[in-house]
Amino acid sequence: MLSNPTGLAHYITGRDWFIERRRLESIARVLAGITELPERPKAETPGTERADRKKPYQVAGATAVISIEGIITPDAWFYRWFGIAATDPWEANAAIREALDDRDIENLLLVIDSPGGHSTGIKELSDVVYAGRSRKPVHAHATDMADSAAYWVGAQATEFSANAIAKVGCIGVFSVLYDMSKAAEDAGIRVIVVRSGPYKGTGVPGAPISDKEVEPYQEIVDDMTSAFVADVARGRVANVAAVRALATGRDWLAPRAVGLGLIDRVSTYDAALERVASVSGEGVL
Repeated sequence: MLSNPTGLAHYITGRDWFIERRRLESIARVLAGITELPERPKAETPGTERADRKKPYQVAGATAVISIEGIITPDAWFYRWFGIAATDPWEANAAIREALDDRDIENLLLVIDSPGGHSTGIKELSDVVYAGRSRKPVHAHATDMADSAAYWVGAQATEFSANAIAKVGCIGVFSVLYDMSKAAEDAGIRVIVVRSGPYKGTGVPGAPISDKEVEPYQEIVDDMTSAFVADVARGRVANVAAVRALATGRDWLAPRAVGLGLIDRVSTYDAALERVASVSGEGVL
């Protein structure tokens, strides 16, 4: 991570991340030095939906193909403005629910190429995938990467496959605090935080961060990791302790991920699409 975020790179700090760390660093470098905040697109007014509106997914036969690409974040519009691939979890959530309600759709395929994202909306997205598989087969396929939040979502599917050299896993959470007190001291600045409680104002630029102030952040990270692990165990029908042992923050190539029980099989995208099309609510035909 950048030691002193500049420009809009600060936009990604102060959040809890389910993401492959190096990808987040590369995003921070893209945003470093950029000072202009893009204008947020206006939301459509309810009731003004056009009759020629396209479905929020591609259709292959009776299969809804839903893409989960790039960083997963409710601020997807922000990253897309800079040419960074991103998926809004609420948009993906709505697309899945629409496909589940679509009478012309018999099964769903989530095509994942994502390093993960931050915490907002991930639990809800994983829940809609897990609940959806009781209505229609919901398969997931990783084309290049399904790490952290993206793995959390994919692990809830009926089946989970990945390309032979796709990276899978990265179970874990991290949050970032910057202690810039030494830089402030070197600049001759003394930062005084007037606070109503011992944790209010933690992380104010230039103020020191004590070990005691870090404790609530560690607690949140631990609790989020527990929720992550529990959902993976639920989706993969696995023992929580076994998943916890894999929650080291690292990922694996697909063949090793199969052996660890993280995914079901190594497959090409075309084979995954054929497989989901051959599955009924009772199993493989």
